[in-house]
Amino acid sequence: MKYFIILVIASLGWFPRLTYALSICDDDQIGKTAVLANGRIKPFLVHAMDRMMFITDDKKEVSKNGVGNYCELSFGDKERLIQKIKVKINHIEIKKVLGLGQQRKNIYLPAYEFLSQREAFIKLARRTDDSRLTVTLNVYLEKMATLEKVLNGQDFKILIDHQWVYPFENHNLDQIINYLSLKNKNLNWKVMLEYYNLLYRPFLISMITLIIAMMVLGSKKSPKLVVLISSIALTIQLLSMITRGLVASRLPFSNMYETVMLAGFAAHTIGILFYYRWKEKIVLIAGIFLNIFTLFMLEFSTGMLDASIHPLMPVLNNNFWLGIHVFTVMVAYAAFGFSWFISNIFICRDLFKARNHHTTNKFLHITSDALSVGVVFLSAGILTGGMWADFAWGRFWGWDPKEVWSLIVLLVYMIILHGRYTNWINQTKFIFLAAPAFLTVMMAWFGVNYVLATGLHSYGFSQGGTIFFILFVSTQLMLSLFHLVKSKFWFSKSLHA
Repeated sequence: MKYFIILVIASLGWFPRLTYALSICDDDQIGKTAVLANGRIKPFLVHAMDRMMFITDDKKEVSKNGVGNYCELSFGDKERLIQKIKVKINHIEIKKVLGLGQQRKNIYLPAYEFLSQREAFIKLARRTDDSRLTVTLNVYLEKMATLEKVLNGQDFKILIDHQWVYPFENHNLDQIINYLSLKNKNLNWKVMLEYYNLLYRPFLISMITLIIAMMVLGSKKSPKLVVLISSIALTIQLLSMITRGLVASRLPFSNMYETVMLAGFAAHTIGILFYYRWKEKIVLIAGIFLNIFTLFMLEFSTGMLDASIHPLMPVLNNNFWLGIHVFTVMVAYAAFGFSWFISNIFICRDLFKARNHHTTNKFLHITSDALSVGVVFLSAGILTGGMWADFAWGRFWGWDPKEVWSLIVLLVYMIILHGRYTNWINQTKFIFLAAPAFLTVMMAWFGVNYVLATGLHSYGFSQGGTIFFILFVSTQLMLSLFHLVKSKFWFSKSLHA
């Protein structure tokens, strides 16, 4: 079977396209070429990187050779490339189908072998009752379909004589070469924005800038200098977010990648605002840390967060409701994340140092302020979400998993705040509870998308985040339980408000 596939693919690349493929693929300008794919116009560089990342799930190889490999798969030596390119397989049941069930590590199949497994994957999908395995198999089948489209030259269109056509629908090779090499100056300002936004990696620059800011803060320099350096990083992030919005022709708040991007920015902004309120370095540290953490996810957790820009489904393509609802919810989650960090710092400090009234009081007020901001914004987010749902789906509330868990988050934090202001929960308990309470946010934000993956919020569902979610939850639970046992938290005398 695999030799038949190789023969078919070799025949696809036999025609004159092979003779000029290498010269096209070696042209540095090809990355800026505008192509039409997945319902929007984008740079060839972005499309090639997205496609190769989706097919192979190998960030290192894609970063190094993604554009060249995609170009050759489309125009060049296909037979060589499908033996060179490998696809990652990481599900145990799928490994068993391939006869590799005993291997715990990820395996990498050459693309031609991967394509030959279509029937085996379809049979497994038909007989399994495991919904998560079915989802994974559908993803792999989609990878196969995508790879075949690339090999057939049907994965993107180019603009020839004012019409978007697949490259080899037009037999004038000079026109195709001129278009792909930008000799006809077919530049588009949105395409160029997206091209340079990817090329210069603004989030990586912001992350490095914030690491420098953290080092400056550690060297006991003026916090105002740290705020200045942080502001530079935030400005770079904001410009990148604006660029993404211009390219997508909508607010960049529609998927997991974009919500993580917004949450980190919001948490850092909260840290700076809180610094001017409390004059405490710990709030600067919290804001910078949370932003660095989210920027790291955006840059390196590509298997979990998909940076691709996709058109929104028509019913949700409303910038007014998208902006109000998602913005308020993510500011709330950022504030709760801020309280989570402050709470964990207090927990770790409590494990090794004796408490004192001044320190406890400082952490108490910072945590209380963060929770208050979160509750106000989440209340607004749930209300605007219901109004948007009524506008889009004809009902205000439908007990969708995302809706239910957002309500659970709000109730949990309202109970904690109510307990604090009625002295039902004392100072130290209040601070300690802010950390495990954030697990409800993680469930509403990541758990519904990666673990449950059901409901009307399907536009936010993603792959690959289950392990991260489990590690985050288990680590927080272990830290909280360890502190509880070690300090005999519930039975010791505490400072009261």
